[in-house]
Amino acid sequence: MHLDETMIQVNQLNKSFTNSGYSEQILKDISFNMTRGEIISILGKSGCGKSTLLKILCGFEKPDSGTVILNGDVVERPSRQCVMLFQNYGLMPWRSVLKNVELGLEDTGIPPERRREKAIHYLNLVGLDDKLDLFPHQLSGGMQQRVAIARALVMQPEVILMDEPFAALDTFTRYHLQNEVLRLQQKEKTTIVLVTHDIDEAIYLSDRVLIMHANPGRIHRELNIDLSKPRDRSHEDFQRYRKIIFEEFHLNQPKPSIEYNI
Repeated sequence: MHLDETMIQVNQLNKSFTNSGYSEQILKDISFNMTRGEIISILGKSGCGKSTLLKILCGFEKPDSGTVILNGDVVERPSRQCVMLFQNYGLMPWRSVLKNVELGLEDTGIPPERRREKAIHYLNLVGLDDKLDLFPHQLSGGMQQRVAIARALVMQPEVILMDEPFAALDTFTRYHLQNEVLRLQQKEKTTIVLVTHDIDEAIYLSDRVLIMHANPGRIHRELNIDLSKPRDRSHEDFQRYRKIIFEEFHLNQPKPSIEYNI
């Protein structure tokens, strides 16, 4: 497959949930395409349906109407072509680092020795090949997320969906893992969809940013990030994109003056 080929087609997705007899539309007319090896961020405030959209892309939720097409096939259920990476890492606490990564290869018919070999390869890629026998509780949050990244990569999926994967980490660890994701993505040519609240993270990682508004959730604007990678967060071009997004969410309006009656 060539890198400019359309890999994902999202066509007019609509989704509602019913609670106490009241139906609320969560997503409305969501449409976009992605090419192989592209990174897009879905950026928006809480409640705009970003996580629901990811679940539909992965086949965990079904839309009320519309389709998701991956490599020419309609997505109707979860598959090994598309994996999700969560904020809470999703590691099995009773399994070692190595066994957590091997989990993605179980029930595939791959012999145990080959499973171990592949798991060690991807743990080496994320810099954890010296932590094979440790358990999740013995690792920092950043290390646990690197294990989760290795577990996703070992399955060699076409698409990785990331739902706020770095939100719980400190700034320095978050920046380090953002660089790791870029390095690994360029090596593996994986297509990535990232849900985030972090404007800088979206600009730093993405080829495109889809800005969502709520009530109901819809794509309000698509922004191409035309900057070479890795990016300089202090550069004026980076700041220009920040300003565009801030204006989109009305976050840079001057505060009203306060009058004091004395």
